[in-house]
Formats: sequence, C-alpha cells, structure tokens
Amino acid sequence: VRRQVNEGPLKDMPDFVYVKQDVELEDSCCCQCLEGNNNYNVVRKTNEKLYRGQEDTSACMRFWCGASRSFTIDLADHESGDKLLRLQRQFKCCMPSMICICGQCCAQRVSVHDS
Repeated sequence: VRRQVNEGPLKDMPDFVYVKQDVELEDSCCCQCLEGNNNYNVVRKTNEKLYRGQEDTSACMRFWCGASRSFTIDLADHESGDKLLRLQRQFKCCMPSMICICGQCCAQRVSVHDS
C-alpha cells in the first residue's frame, strides 16, 4: 500500500504496510455458520503492529452473503485505541452468472470516513 499523507494521524505511517487478518479457530472450522467478525492488523514489514480493525457484520450477512457482504470496519491505533478511520461497504447483490458488459454492475465500493 502506498500513501502520501503529510499531516493528520497517518502522517508517521511508513510507506509500505500490510493488512493481516487474524484467523480464529471457528473461522478454520468446516462449518461456516460459526464464523465471527473478522479482525485485522495493519503491520510494517517487521511485523510491528500499527493499527487494528474489527469488522462489524451480522451473522446472517456473513453466512448468506459471504465475501459480497456489507461491513463496517473501525481502524484504530494499536497502542492507544484511538479510532482513526471507518471503512464501510454496502451490500451489492450480483449473481455469479450475471454478465457485466460495462464491468461496473458487480463492482464493490468501500467508502472511507474520518472517525
């Protein structure tokens, strides 16, 4: 991920970061009905944790809509817990067999908001 931020809470963020999903025991189970909200860490190359986020989605949305589900993720400073950003994606129904001539009908969009 590349960024150019010269001010604000992200100004000291390194040029390259990685997003890692925490894998819970119930997520690796073959019964996806146990899947919980996903947790994420934004880390440096050295694996130093910078920010953390937790998905806020209903169990029904996770089970029935899978990767197409809507979500809200609040991104917070790893040490202080101060919220920095909110990521939101609305649910967009797209049938797997649907032909998207323009390429936009099934495109997912994530909006980013200051917290």
